[in-house]
Parts: sequence; C-alpha cells; structure tokens
Amino acid sequence: MAAVQVDDDTRATLKKVKHVDQNVILYPINSKYDPIILNKDNPGRILGKAIYVGFDM
Repeated sequence: MAAVQVDDDTRATLKKVKHVDQNVILYPINSKYDPIILNKDNPGRILGKAIYVGFDM
C-alpha cells in the first residue's frame, strides 16, 4: 500500500502497487474504481509506504 501522486496532481491516493514490465499498476481497495496504469505517458510518483490506515464507521 503506497501513497501515490498521479499526473502532477497536488493530491495523493492510497493504492496497492504492482510493477509489470515498464508499467506500474495501482490497484484500488474499493472495487468500484478501476486500476490506474503509470508509465512514461501517464507519469506518477510514489511518495511513501502506508504503514497504518484507520477510520471509524
């Protein structure tokens, strides 16, 4: 699980990260969302590793 900044946005997203060939695929935990593919045409930057995520329901 990593915090990732996508496409020079000022916000970050938390996603599972998988490296496949020259691409990085960001998988959401919520299945309602599609994966994001990062590559030279759609750049992104991994900001850090999430070590704990907690919230009340």
